[in-house]
Amino acid sequence: MHPSITPTIRANLLAPILDALSAQGHDTVALLRRHGLPFAHPIDPYQLISLGRYVAFFEQAALLIEDPFLGLRLGRRFRPELLGPLGFMFQASADLRLALQQLSSYGVWQSGTRLELLAGELTADYIYQID
Repeated sequence: MHPSITPTIRANLLAPILDALSAQGHDTVALLRRHGLPFAHPIDPYQLISLGRYVAFFEQAALLIEDPFLGLRLGRRFRPELLGPLGFMFQASADLRLALQQLSSYGVWQSGTRLELLAGELTADYIYQID
């Protein structure tokens, strides 16, 4: 990735975080504005936002909710359809290996990250790393 290109992520991935904040009565519009993120509802699923701003927003949400494991909790309830067509490809894959390989091959929902499946004989590692 070229250093002058801002890494991005699809804006619709804000939805689970917004739901968690709203469930505890937090003003999500003010928080989104503070982070320079789109606050129009509904969120355009194909709008790209700054990955750095998304991560900062996510971290502040975890602090407000007082849940250091917010990412894990939301990840457990993640719906593949949030990834659009790629999510449907994931669900339609014959097995988990193929699903993760396809997810790693298409960077359409996020840039500035490394996704890699390292499959061994008995175990596998799935690497997600923000550059």
